[in-house]
Amino acid sequence: MRKLFLVLPIALVACQSKFDSIQSTVGKSVDEVGCVTQESAMWDVLYASLETAEDVPSVEELSSLSQRAVQQKFSSEQDQQLIGQTYSDFYTQIGLEKLNSMTAQEKMEYLASLEIGNTTTPEAEAAQKRLERWRNSSGQGQMKAFAQNCPTPDIPIVDEPEANPVARIAWGARKVLATANQSCESARIAPLARSTPDLQGISIVGDHPDGVGRKRAISDLAALNRTNPYLKAYSPQSSCRDVRTNPLIYDYGGKPYASSSSTTLNLFKNSGSGTSVLGIDCSGYVFSSIATAGLRLAPNKALKPSLVSGVSSRMLMDPVKNGMSCLDKIKVGVSSSLKEGDVVSISGHTFVIESIGSDPFGFLTAARTAECDLITYEDFDFVVAQSSPSKGGVGINRYLAKDYLRENATIRQGLEDYARQGCKANFAKKDVLPVVTKLSVVRHKMTTSCISDAPIPLDGEACVAGCSF
Repeated sequence: MRKLFLVLPIALVACQSKFDSIQSTVGKSVDEVGCVTQESAMWDVLYASLETAEDVPSVEELSSLSQRAVQQKFSSEQDQQLIGQTYSDFYTQIGLEKLNSMTAQEKMEYLASLEIGNTTTPEAEAAQKRLERWRNSSGQGQMKAFAQNCPTPDIPIVDEPEANPVARIAWGARKVLATANQSCESARIAPLARSTPDLQGISIVGDHPDGVGRKRAISDLAALNRTNPYLKAYSPQSSCRDVRTNPLIYDYGGKPYASSSSTTLNLFKNSGSGTSVLGIDCSGYVFSSIATAGLRLAPNKALKPSLVSGVSSRMLMDPVKNGMSCLDKIKVGVSSSLKEGDVVSISGHTFVIESIGSDPFGFLTAARTAECDLITYEDFDFVVAQSSPSKGGVGINRYLAKDYLRENATIRQGLEDYARQGCKANFAKKDVLPVVTKLSVVRHKMTTSCISDAPIPLDGEACVAGCSF
């Protein structure tokens, strides 16, 4: 049964609430009624409530907060009724009751994933279907009549491939690595390899509640700085912070800090569900690499820092199905192989192809079709950029693929399947979409509707502004 949004005198809805602090954010969303940015602003209301109250209001409380702002901006009771109802309907579709048993960070991750388009669980998929019905409702169509002084959307008029596409995500991955270590040189040193010694000074101090990730702490700062390949030759510059006092390590569940009002991603402020150490996890790194390169997740959809909490490796395995249609699974064969900037994902880990050799998948090792099945990871010629617990917990790193893949059978076998199927397609003079169950390789489309004119900056990036990545 459809709920009726009641128009009440402001005095009757102005009771003191722990969510009163987000009234200005609610007001901003009402200012954008009818604009293409309206839905994004409505999501920001929920993020702001988590940041200030570590909780989200009920649908009834959100309706009350929205009603205050609507009554202050619109004088007609009919308009108030229509606008207020669309707010109430929107927050009802999300299914806020599901959040009751979650921590504040889990709520942030779930909501951001829904805004992006997550369908990886039955609950998320059902919410997406309800939200799509809301977007297509007659009430939403009527909202356009109220649009006033809308923010100028960063949307191109013509959607076409970029004239000179570059491996922007790989560039972004190097920029994040250099910023994290406040050093241009850190993005240039040789990739980690099997022979690279493990770091010292990092200890395992427990397990995360999900039973998958380990909790890490810095137990010997001097030893860590001495053995971390990105820091042992560090020489601080005047425009840079001295990261040796609190270096980033691998932090399962850690994210760059981003609030609902943030314009940047901050690697040096702890966020996410990780530990108190500085550091980010694999999906936090991949999102940061995409965002700082100015690439959207979906055509013409706002690129904003708060979405860093919503991207998961599982969503990246099938990006189109999960609201990220600016990325899609790659084909391999006669005209295509692995490329710089491709993103590789399994359920539990994701990374960027940072650089490639002349034959990244080892096609040339096969003289005939039958030999394609002999290709192994040892024939690969590429480097991965990732945040991983490798080498004792290094975190953000570049790693020689053929050495890294020794550590993970699922990724190794999945990429070998890509290579073997691509090799056979190459001999057949065609391209194929590989059939691989547990791993996906996806590529950004690089069309103008998927490229933002406003890349998300990183706090501290001025230190590496003169770097050549």
